[in-house]
Amino acid sequence: MKIIGIIVGLIISLSCSAQKPQKVYSITKEINEVSWYQTQSDLWEKEIKKNKKNGEAWYNYYAANRALRNISHDDSLARDKYQKLTAQIAIDVYQTIPNSFEANHIVWWDGWSDQTKLKYLKKAYEINPLDTRTYGDLMTHYAVQCNQPEFEKFALMVYQANDMPGGTYNWAYNLLAGLDENAIVFSAGDNDTFLPWVIQVAKEHRKDVTVINTSLILLDDYREKIFNQLNIAPIDLKFADVKTKAGYDALNKKIRQAIFEKHGERPIYVSGTAIQQFEDDYSDQLYLTGLAYKYALESIDNLAIIKRNVEKRYLLDGLLEQFSFHPLDKKTKQFNAFYLPAFMKLYCHYYESEELLKAEQLRKLMITIAKGTEQESEIEAWLNEKP
Repeated sequence: MKIIGIIVGLIISLSCSAQKPQKVYSITKEINEVSWYQTQSDLWEKEIKKNKKNGEAWYNYYAANRALRNISHDDSLARDKYQKLTAQIAIDVYQTIPNSFEANHIVWWDGWSDQTKLKYLKKAYEINPLDTRTYGDLMTHYAVQCNQPEFEKFALMVYQANDMPGGTYNWAYNLLAGLDENAIVFSAGDNDTFLPWVIQVAKEHRKDVTVINTSLILLDDYREKIFNQLNIAPIDLKFADVKTKAGYDALNKKIRQAIFEKHGERPIYVSGTAIQQFEDDYSDQLYLTGLAYKYALESIDNLAIIKRNVEKRYLLDGLLEQFSFHPLDKKTKQFNAFYLPAFMKLYCHYYESEELLKAEQLRKLMITIAKGTEQESEIEAWLNEKP
């Protein structure tokens, strides 16, 4: 009976330890199952009930429900539910601990597109300038304002904060390295915009490239500044006037047409992370060149460009082995997967041209990249069909 009691006690102990609340990252850094976020929401809410002044509990409680809101895009009822809940959390935390970093950053985070909320972001930074969670937001704010000194200040702080794994910066370095001089490259999300921005500043690498985020370019003031820099005439549609999805789509199309058709001599690329947004309208004019697709009205020898980038421009050692740990290493895996389309094309070329040693090296690299990802079985099956 004593042994049974020990076992039962151990099971209870393990169960309790499994129910400890965990840090909730933004889904731009880490994505978990819906059930995980629901559990974390419940656990952090309990922590708040124990101590309503617990800023970290409020922050993680908000982050869990924000994640549930953002991953519920196919369920309008769930999205509305979590939209209301996150808005209420922002009100409640500010009423409870108004002079805390967490309350001010949550209020900003919940309404970041409203410029009247900017004061809360700046207040959060003033309260704790060592808390890295404001750095990316401030970097983006100053990018939109085209305030280069402040933008570079916070871009360097983002880099020094080490909030993202080194492998993701390796991807950003190589993305930029493979582009032509004075290129424009479209990105689609937070990370695939922040990472090249930060690398341009921290490593002074390819500062000639203009990185355009497909969401930020919708903002009227920012777009006007970027168009002015690129010598593109303003368009006659304003984001402030958009009321419907059809209006949003029309604005998007006008912006892209203006850049693609009136960019002058500047080469245009779309990052592999953003390609899905452009396939419907530009699939026949976009050519894979490595980690990006180059826009061209006439056919180009993209295989030669892929070969050049892989053999001469990309730093690839970081894909083979990793000598440090980061809690967000899964993000490195996700970004490394964007090498695979170009590697597959180049692998076939190596075999056809009888460059067998290069083919074997690339084969090993593809297996390493795909290991532990959703692409692993697909890549293995594809390679098994080859010589």
